Amino acid sequence: MFYDGPYFKLKLQRRYDRQYSIVIDEIMNTFVVQCSSPATMNGRKIRWVDVGFGGSSGARSAKELIDREAAKYRVINDRTLVWTGNGVGVTFDGCATFAYWYPALLPADAIDPAPKPEWCSQPRVDCRGFDFMGDRQPMYDDLQVDGDGRISFVVRSKAFKGGNALSVRSDDYGRTWKESARRRDISSTPGRTC
Repeated sequence: MFYDGPYFKLKLQRRYDRQYSIVIDEIMNTFVVQCSSPATMNGRKIRWVDVGFGGSSGARSAKELIDREAAKYRVINDRTLVWTGNGVGVTFDGCATFAYWYPALLPADAIDPAPKPEWCSQPRVDCRGFDFMGDRQPMYDDLQVDGDGRISFVVRSKAFKGGNALSVRSDDYGRTWKESARRRDISSTPGRTC
């Protein structure tokens, strides 16, 4: 458990998953971040919902892993939580629902594409996330969230054409998002709520 607040709780759980592919068959060290609140309960039963996951390789201890991952979660108030990673996720209702924004969903003309594995050329394979890995990973600043559903932040990445920072804003709890560069409007994309 790395956050135990008045309305919701957050915990990190390490897992060992078996990964099968044509090339490898190995056990992967992974983790999942889970949230529990009255809004996530099933009847009277406490239910933990997954709100984040990833690989735990490189972490020498559970504490080191928690320190690394907990920094990606920002508690705004008793019911509002923000996650930043390869995107931004915001819940206003104690983890019952999240609204997400991902830079990989920006129009192709806003992205300077990174080299991708050959298998990415296959139909129905979405490899846009490769544009935001390594030193191209998004960095977030000036994050602001209020109780009236307004979310705003600045995101920087070497993947953005011209090296621009983008201002991202939603005025409707993340149902729609508006991105703008310093001088020109990049897009207006629908949000994704889960």
